Amino acid sequence: MNIPAQRVLINSLPKSGTHLLTRSVELFGYKEYFTQRGIIAKMREKLGMGAPKLLNYRQALLSRKVQAEDTQHLIPIGALSPYYVNVPTARAWFDSYPHDYYVHGHVPFSTELAEILDHYEYRHLIIMRDPSAVVVSQLKHILYNNDQTGMGMHFLHQDFASLDAQQQLDFLLNGGFAQHAGVAMQDFHRVYESMLAWRDAPGCLLIKFEDLVGEQGGGSAEQQRATVEKIAEHLGHNKPQATQIEGIYSAQSRTFNSGKIGAWQDNLSDAQVEQLNEYCAPLRAMAGYS
Repeated sequence: MNIPAQRVLINSLPKSGTHLLTRSVELFGYKEYFTQRGIIAKMREKLGMGAPKLLNYRQALLSRKVQAEDTQHLIPIGALSPYYVNVPTARAWFDSYPHDYYVHGHVPFSTELAEILDHYEYRHLIIMRDPSAVVVSQLKHILYNNDQTGMGMHFLHQDFASLDAQQQLDFLLNGGFAQHAGVAMQDFHRVYESMLAWRDAPGCLLIKFEDLVGEQGGGSAEQQRATVEKIAEHLGHNKPQATQIEGIYSAQSRTFNSGKIGAWQDNLSDAQVEQLNEYCAPLRAMAGYS
């Protein structure tokens, strides 16, 4: 048995099953930094001094510290449109997160961040999903996420809301400049590949949504159990009980959509399904999907 991890990074491409992975990690007693951070951390955030409560574009922008020592090696935070921070900033953030917590976000691969995670002895888990399902779920999330979720409107909402359905899909796949948000969006192929690159990093365990979702999401209970046991081993903990694993799937996530394998095709026209299948075929092969 390894020494149990003291701090955990839960990483994902948005809408790839983050909630499943966080619930799995919570089986071992880790607390979510976003919802359970203390009052001092919240005060520092308001002053622009603290680490981000989530490692995504919006929170990195709000939490950025001004550092002048090293501006050559930048670390991307956020997937669709990364916000870049320098190494001293990232080191200060990861050093400040408390033990026995997990922080989650959407952080593309970088050698510099891999070295920081190793230095502070983080255990890193990333969850990936069939790229076609990710695209469709991201579109719905961008368009319909609002204040009722407690997360606020997505920073790309207004740019996408002004487009028709075909333009929305094309924009997410091909990238471009989002005028209202004032950011450049990367094409989806580059985004997906930048997250998948973590699978070769030491100290990182890559999990597939389809392996973790279980029977309620159209998967397998046996595969779900085996996957949770891999997570337990990676974190240095004993295997959880079967009754605990059964509670991983939940529709109560802040950003829950459908949580079902293969449901993405129900939301598109036949032509869009064909377009997405053709676009995502190389990504599926790269990620090991048939």
